[in-house]
Amino acid sequence: MASVVSLLPDEYTQRVKDLRVGLHDELGISTPLEGPPPHFTYQLAERYDVDALQPVLERIAENEDSFTIRTNGVALFTDTEPVVYIPVTRNRQLTALHQRIWDKVAGPATTVADYYRPETWMPHITIGLLNHDEVPRVIEYLHRYDFRWEIEIETIAYLQGSGAVGMTEHL
Repeated sequence: MASVVSLLPDEYTQRVKDLRVGLHDELGISTPLEGPPPHFTYQLAERYDVDALQPVLERIAENEDSFTIRTNGVALFTDTEPVVYIPVTRNRQLTALHQRIWDKVAGPATTVADYYRPETWMPHITIGLLNHDEVPRVIEYLHRYDFRWEIEIETIAYLQGSGAVGMTEHL
């Protein structure tokens, strides 16, 4: 799988990494400590034609300004493996940008994940994957942190299937 995302600036990247390390070191939670850099996703696909995607991302970045997102609290996606995450508050500007990105990068994409469709998109910053029995301890641990963040977003990026950054465009 591969994705089109916005990366977090260094300060917030470090905050998310510190949370993951704390969950691992203090609670023994096996949430992945390595992997893609902290981000939120606009579109996830089986793969992208990178040669076709790069000029699309360049054009989007040229026509967009940096913007601020807000977060508040933590939440869970409950599935086979629960995912603990920081919700990103949707607003008109973010929703409109997501729609533009969705429309423009769909061409170079193969087998797009439906749960990132504009009508159902829930922007979020993943903290980690959990086992069901870990959820109560993780929520209790995360309760001590303030997740009312205002984050200036300055990038659109392509993450390769391995989670490595394939390309980054600055807004």
